[in-house]
Amino acid sequence: MSEQKGFLNSIQFEDLRIFDKINQHDEGAISELYDKYAQVLFNFLMRLLRSVEDAENILHDVLVDLWNNPNRFRGSSTNLFCYLVNATHKRAVASERSKHLRRISQQNPENILPIYSECVLSDVRNLIVPKDLLQSLISLLQQISNDEHQILSLGFYDGLSESEISKRLKIPVWTVNWSLRKML
Repeated sequence: MSEQKGFLNSIQFEDLRIFDKINQHDEGAISELYDKYAQVLFNFLMRLLRSVEDAENILHDVLVDLWNNPNRFRGSSTNLFCYLVNATHKRAVASERSKHLRRISQQNPENILPIYSECVLSDVRNLIVPKDLLQSLISLLQQISNDEHQILSLGFYDGLSESEISKRLKIPVWTVNWSLRKML
């Protein structure tokens, strides 16, 4: 038992030594850390994501984040390996959630909720803006075409860039840009 405890302490001591070198921006330290834990973290990511490209990107991002923000580890109460596993898991979950949201956003445009709704005006108690301002906004939004509504919905609800909207709708980027500017 004491041998095992001594072994664990030597691992933690080695991790702290590597971390101190990372904190001093010693480039060799990040390479040491990579050599020590990359295979385990990569295998963990492959079980979660089943994508080599995604696993490589997340592993890279976690290590770069540790390099750029070493105080995040310093503020944690875990050892370096546990910190890396937690950070890797959080990024993998966020990546999968983001992919899921992108898949949902690629639904048929008829399923996209309108930006405005008359039913909002029916319950005045929950309004956070004056009713007359909201009515004028709704009347302005009713003046836009269905194509412009779709462009606005993809930008507003899905957070797509102009080039992403252009690819999705198979229209030129300048048309998307012009439509958004016109609506503003």
